[in-house]
Amino acid sequence: METTILIVAVYSGHDAAVTILNNGELLLNLELERYSRVRHDSGFQRDFFEHCLKVVGISLADVDCLVQSTGVFPRPKSIPSPTVVPEGYVTYSGEIGRKTIKVAQVHHHLAHAACAFYTSPFRDAAILTYDGGGDGANISYSMGSDTKIKGFRSFLTRNIAGWFTALSVNNFRIPVLHANDPGSGAGKVMALAAFGRPDPDIRRRLLREVTLFGEMELDPRGPDHRLVSFNNFEDMSNTRVHRSQALACEIQRLAEDSVEGLFERYYELSRQRNLCYSGGVALNCIANTRALAASLFENLFIPPCPNDGGLALGLALFAQHHILDRPRNFKHFSAYTGPRYAPDRIDAAIDHAIAGGLKAIVKRAEASEAAKLIADRNYLCIWRGRSEAGPRALGHRSIVCRTDLGEARDFLNSQVKLREWYRPFAPIVLAEYANTLFAGPPTNSPYMSMSAIIRDEWRERLNAVCHVDGSTRPQILDRDHEPYLYDLVATCHHLTGIPAILNTSFNRKEPIVETPNDALQTFRDMPIQHLLLEDYLISKC
Repeated sequence: METTILIVAVYSGHDAAVTILNNGELLLNLELERYSRVRHDSGFQRDFFEHCLKVVGISLADVDCLVQSTGVFPRPKSIPSPTVVPEGYVTYSGEIGRKTIKVAQVHHHLAHAACAFYTSPFRDAAILTYDGGGDGANISYSMGSDTKIKGFRSFLTRNIAGWFTALSVNNFRIPVLHANDPGSGAGKVMALAAFGRPDPDIRRRLLREVTLFGEMELDPRGPDHRLVSFNNFEDMSNTRVHRSQALACEIQRLAEDSVEGLFERYYELSRQRNLCYSGGVALNCIANTRALAASLFENLFIPPCPNDGGLALGLALFAQHHILDRPRNFKHFSAYTGPRYAPDRIDAAIDHAIAGGLKAIVKRAEASEAAKLIADRNYLCIWRGRSEAGPRALGHRSIVCRTDLGEARDFLNSQVKLREWYRPFAPIVLAEYANTLFAGPPTNSPYMSMSAIIRDEWRERLNAVCHVDGSTRPQILDRDHEPYLYDLVATCHHLTGIPAILNTSFNRKEPIVETPNDALQTFRDMPIQHLLLEDYLISKC
């Protein structure tokens, strides 16, 4: 019998997180922002670390293996940095009290690679990572086979990811949230790109400035003076005009070209059928879809948290499988990795909200009753079970409604989410209907990682999740992945004839809600009447 090993992994850059594994069981994976309520929060915060240990009922003295990317815990000077060793990681012995533990420090991109490969269903795969940069690199290649990641190589190249972020912030005047915000604007500009038309002049200027990116002067006039800008800090903040939309279009096209080129190049190097892909650029679902379609890879897997919020998970899984050589199970990876909340805590949160002035009717409700509310054209906030890993809500911390509500996009953007007019929404789709709804459905998109084109005959019934170019970013839902959510959508299908519901994250200019108290506070301030809180239906009155 194998000795039980308790692994704690800590990542402290932006989108900081902690992951805890006990003999291979994922006890917790939680981002700091869900605890601190500061988006993309960073740094090692002791109270958060201790909170994570408390959530799963352990103390630091119980830990057998501690894993980190950046140097949260001091490394002996005699131990080299993982950035200068070929394997990309180092291990050494540490002390907790009188207990000797194994400590590992892992290269930023090797942690991204581990997050992608070890959450995938593949026994063998090529692994690619691509982001704005970490540990002196922004791209890495490696090969995964069973429990091992081999041939890890990282590179620093012309950085389309950092450049995309820089222009989003400075030209589109999208403010950074704090000093360590990685650039909240890139996803917004990706959404705006669909409204733009190709502009040869802008493309020529962009290509010239991309070539000079490493030599361009920083622009002190921008919201983030550490970043460069396009065309002498041209103001693109009016997103309703052609030039602003065209710039977004051309930035997105360059990002797609970059990802497509990497896929093509790495297939030639690897000759693998399967590709695991991670890093912040992997959040660009349109680039992912185009690159896969143009490549010779047959299967693409992207984890639910390919950004830096998934690094702690990658660190823990790398220690579990590569360093300790513990076996994998090759099953579907459940994205629901947050804390478990006891019924008495949920009851206490409801009592506190009612005492604080929330006027509502509270009753127990089955999934069928929630589905009927949706079918009757109501908006519904959902808080159930463990929260999702990554930046996209997958039905446990979501706001949902019918996909054929003509007013849904404007209402949700302007009154509920308080965000830009052009931002699209996505559907949860029953897996067996993906081919019916989409032309060329994504091969594997349980975490909203790929885009798809809605068939003409379905666009009216899916108009609330149909972007201006006919695309959408579906969550393809198999019943085995989340039975309750599947039954909810299936009942809506029975009542409406549409095998999908609109899904967006449950938040309002803040991180996605985490606790039942977060959910009730955000719900109270929203112009939405109904909240499904675990098995309670709470309706404002």
